[in-house]
Amino acid sequence: MQFAHELIVPEVGFPFKLFLFEGREGHYHREKHWHRSIEIFAVCDGELEFKIDEKTWHLTAGEFMIVNSNEVHEVDSPLPNETIVLQIPLKVFEKYYTGEQFIWFTHEPGRKDARFMELLEELYQTYCEKQCGYDMKMNSIFYHLLYLLVKEYRLNGAPTPLVLVMSDRGLLMGGMLENQVSRESLEEAIPTPKFSDISYALSKGTPVIALVSNSKFESDAKAENICKSAKDSMSGKVEVIRIDTEDSAESKLITMLNIKGKLKDSYIVAINAQGIMSGRFENVPDVVELVEAAQKIVQTGCAPGGCGPTCN
Repeated sequence: MQFAHELIVPEVGFPFKLFLFEGREGHYHREKHWHRSIEIFAVCDGELEFKIDEKTWHLTAGEFMIVNSNEVHEVDSPLPNETIVLQIPLKVFEKYYTGEQFIWFTHEPGRKDARFMELLEELYQTYCEKQCGYDMKMNSIFYHLLYLLVKEYRLNGAPTPLVLVMSDRGLLMGGMLENQVSRESLEEAIPTPKFSDISYALSKGTPVIALVSNSKFESDAKAENICKSAKDSMSGKVEVIRIDTEDSAESKLITMLNIKGKLKDSYIVAINAQGIMSGRFENVPDVVELVEAAQKIVQTGCAPGGCGPTCN
């Protein structure tokens, strides 16, 4: 179970990132990824297909989804929609951790919360209009949303029992309610060893170069040397993780890296600090190409600038 990791950068002047989902025109698919931040998808109009750890949720207008830290998810947007996305760095909740850097929220999308949706819509409208004092109003609305998250949806007030899945590096990777637990769902939620390594690196904001190869491949030695040279070029500020194509324990990871079919030679995937797969190489690239891919910043989900009046 290996996916792109996304590093969330808050809006300037605010402890959160807010935008309209980039798939609002429809015919859009956001591949599997995860991030350390808490993320809320709130559908105001239209509909979305949301998948978390292989379970699919159909969201319609008035419904929202809370995505926890390190929870693997993907979004399918076949039809036009208006969906507000609010991303909150985990650090915002540090006073409410129930364990070391641990907080967990639960929400069944079918359970509507009109007040929560109203606040999200008001937050976004305030951002777009940018009236005098909008920054203070936005922070006020945001902290009201935080209050509702902690009071209504935090683990301490959540239905129990709740099964949590941790990686061998101590990262929370998933969770499910009792009625969601099955042998299949548990097996799917357990991260592979290399997935755990990649998650750990990206949780520290370190980009990753994933070398999917085998010692029998013709370009194996060359690919490994290029990866090591790229790491040296980046002053060690990248993690090179080797994934053996013959390691059955990592077959799920290889599939999730969107590598289709049986490889006959080395394959390199660069994952930038945002956690997005920013470079894919079926042939061994040169060092410059690989470094550029690992350092590439991908613009996704940017919020509209807004054009309302401001204070003079």
